[in-house]
Amino acid sequence: MTAYTIRPETSDDVPAIGQLHRAAFETGYEAQLVEDLRANRSVWEPGVSRVAVGQSGQILAHALLTRCWVGSVPVLALAPVAVAPAHQKQGIGSELTRSVLSAAREKALQLNEPACVLVLGHPAFYNALGFEQSRFHGIKTSMDVPAEAFMVLNLNPAFDLPSGEVIYPAEFGLSEDDDL
Repeated sequence: MTAYTIRPETSDDVPAIGQLHRAAFETGYEAQLVEDLRANRSVWEPGVSRVAVGQSGQILAHALLTRCWVGSVPVLALAPVAVAPAHQKQGIGSELTRSVLSAAREKALQLNEPACVLVLGHPAFYNALGFEQSRFHGIKTSMDVPAEAFMVLNLNPAFDLPSGEVIYPAEFGLSEDDDL
């Protein structure tokens, strides 16, 4: 088992995070997606992008939450989560994902605000983390994805989940300069 620590990403981590995503996925799409999300203030959620760092300082894994909307209600989206190929299947991605969700939950509870997280992923993995199919809560997406893979997690049970169509920034008419 590899020893590592989990911490918020820093600006110094950005190049290594890009390399990690290029190594972990078959295409450069996820690496570019992370760069685009980080650059867009409409969707970037400060403080909840996390890395798992090995003892020698290398980035072993990365996960982030960014903003999208269900109707006009801001929600969070979990994606992408990347683990270096040599360190996959060791529980690092699971622990990192729990850390990201915990940071967002803590923020929502502290501010007494509604918060939920959407994810498109493997149902067995995300069900074990408490996610449920979004369709059972009236949350829909225009993406052509299997219904069982599009899931939601309510981070603050004092508030009901929103319902409606998921809207991403381009569809919402936002630019990088818009503040929500």
